[in-house]
Amino acid sequence: MKEFSFKFTHRIIITKKELFRFKIKPDGNCVYCGEPDSIDHTFLACRYIQSFVEKVLKWFNLDNGSIFSLNSQEIVFGLLNERGSSVAKLNYTLFFLGYYIYQKNLQEDSLVVQHFISQIKYKYSLEELYAILSFYFLSTFTSLFAFSPFPPVHGLTLQINKSNSIVLSVVSVTVMKYCY
Repeated sequence: MKEFSFKFTHRIIITKKELFRFKIKPDGNCVYCGEPDSIDHTFLACRYIQSFVEKVLKWFNLDNGSIFSLNSQEIVFGLLNERGSSVAKLNYTLFFLGYYIYQKNLQEDSLVVQHFISQIKYKYSLEELYAILSFYFLSTFTSLFAFSPFPPVHGLTLQINKSNSIVLSVVSVTVMKYCY
């Protein structure tokens, strides 16, 4: 998803338009509606994708007891000037929604609301697990070094490997300060 974020931010996302230009695809039309494809079309103009996004937003509002109503710019970039846990969750959902649309578009696969919901709920659970483990491990390691004159530096990474198992890495390094 980091790669998608970088490419999206710099407008270097590959669409059928580019694949057609490089003779990888036989046409440059949108997989879903048949109109000429482009970044703007995929994320802003495609009626099929707009309908999919509306269904996802409706689900999000029902599931979270919220009443978000977003314009196309907010759907693409999230709510930038608002704070709160529901806004953070919405922004995470919107970012993953863009990634999901991009992946399905490249695979020429259909957009299925229930599939998206199961995917985003899985992502939510991973984020919750990461938050819990981060708190637990960092508080445990901090208490171990509470009386040390050298403060520890901690890092925690949570990854999913190719077999979909979770790999947790904890790094604790004591930084020694030398006085001259």
